[in-house]
Amino acid sequence: MPAHRKIFYAFVALTALFMLMSLLYLGHDIVLRFNSTDDQPYVFSKYIIIIFIGIISYFIGYQLYDEKNKGDYTKWYLIAFILLAIDLWIIIINISS
Repeated sequence: MPAHRKIFYAFVALTALFMLMSLLYLGHDIVLRFNSTDDQPYVFSKYIIIIFIGIISYFIGYQLYDEKNKGDYTKWYLIAFILLAIDLWIIIINISS
């Protein structure tokens, strides 16, 4: 199995884990803070965030799965890593608060 397919499956599994953790452990509202001293954090519905992350993950996953990139998957690896870091950041901030 090519390396980009392995990364695709790992990306899909981690995205599904994020969505499952969001559904089970986070409250109805997700708070996003870009600064720890921010007095007015941004509050979004959990379902809007899940749908937004799901749509972006679909497009990234499609590029990781597709054969047309002909071995040049570096930018998609980077974008997938950034998206997973944002997912982790959202969960850590909302579980700790």
